[in-house]
Amino acid sequence: MMAGGTLASCQLIAGDLTDAEKTIEQVLTYAQKRRHKLPETASLCWLGLCQIYYERNQLGQAQHYLTQARQIDPNPASSNTIISGGICQTQLHLANNETIAAQETIKMIRQMNLNHPSAIWTQQDIIAHEALVYLRSGDLTRAQQILAEIDNDSNPFVLQIKAECLLEEKRFAAAETILQALCSQYPFGFYKHSIIEARLLLCIVLYKQQKLALAKQHLIDVILFASKNGWVRPFIDHDKGLTPLLIWVLHHESLVQTSEQFAKHILQQLGQPFETQKILTIETLNQMTITTLVTQREKEVLRLLGTGFSNSQIAAKLYVSDHTIKSHLVSIYRKLGVANRTQAIAQALVAKLI
Repeated sequence: MMAGGTLASCQLIAGDLTDAEKTIEQVLTYAQKRRHKLPETASLCWLGLCQIYYERNQLGQAQHYLTQARQIDPNPASSNTIISGGICQTQLHLANNETIAAQETIKMIRQMNLNHPSAIWTQQDIIAHEALVYLRSGDLTRAQQILAEIDNDSNPFVLQIKAECLLEEKRFAAAETILQALCSQYPFGFYKHSIIEARLLLCIVLYKQQKLALAKQHLIDVILFASKNGWVRPFIDHDKGLTPLLIWVLHHESLVQTSEQFAKHILQQLGQPFETQKILTIETLNQMTITTLVTQREKEVLRLLGTGFSNSQIAAKLYVSDHTIKSHLVSIYRKLGVANRTQAIAQALVAKLI
């Protein structure tokens, strides 16, 4: 049981959800034939199935397997099992928008690990999960405060969450540096985590920095890999950043059939059925991209531009130099695909930027 559960865990980290599920089914079938009753260590297999179905975004089935794990081993002697189950429950709470329950569960797990340290979960791992709970709950400040408790910058999961915090702060270049390093150093995932989420975050930060060709290519690669195993949850967790890029890829790139169907399925899960996107014109898609690329500061410049302010007046209003405003305008013209102020204002109005 323990060997099979560990093998399945390795397969899951490598992204092979299908192989991980097959391994667990084989182990459970073998044990059932040998014992006629599954031993308590079978909880490891049920927890593995819980994680697999969570990543497929089949949350009801994931909760079922978590319940199975607790029923077969109601009083685990090992804190490893309790903490693993607690992490799974925290993820399910978040996925179901039960943020208070997620916060309470992860705090309980953190305290338990202090009293009865796990052999496979470090306190850093659990603190990182707690930071993630607050980050996904919309409390960036609290998430950063929790991360500040960790003094070891070598933990890859901690680094991934730091990158996600930087993304929320719109510090895209700093986030890219971390994510590029993670994807390069851990191409097959790191302890307890697949690399898929880091790769998707990298797609978003590249897109935000107008590195469209790189962003699209990275996303196509991730879609190809994810479609083979049904990795859905990471796309759901980062829907706001990925939706316009997914639509763009589907309209402008030729994907193999399985990847195309998978991408359409993701959009369906995100409440953006591809069928409704077919009526969009190329101009509308371009506007969606423009809206994502134009920064908040550039929107302020556009708003003042629309009121008839001169460069000097805009600079005075924003407490910056004339040179800074000229730089903003050059960037704005490039992003909007225009050549002058009048065209920029017109395009901004069409794209609903002002």
